[in-house]
Amino acid sequence: MPQEALAMMLGVTRQTLSKELNALAKDRVIGSGYGRIELRSLEALQRLGSAS
Repeated sequence: MPQEALAMMLGVTRQTLSKELNALAKDRVIGSGYGRIELRSLEALQRLGSAS
């Protein structure tokens, strides 16, 4: 799914989504590459979700 489509589904801009994905990749919560996102730490993602 293109980032633009995912951003629209989430109600954010593509730029905002890209910034957040890059931050998650930097923190090793996800891995990303062309056309894919790989979950690297479910626990870290859950902690981020419960902190909101």
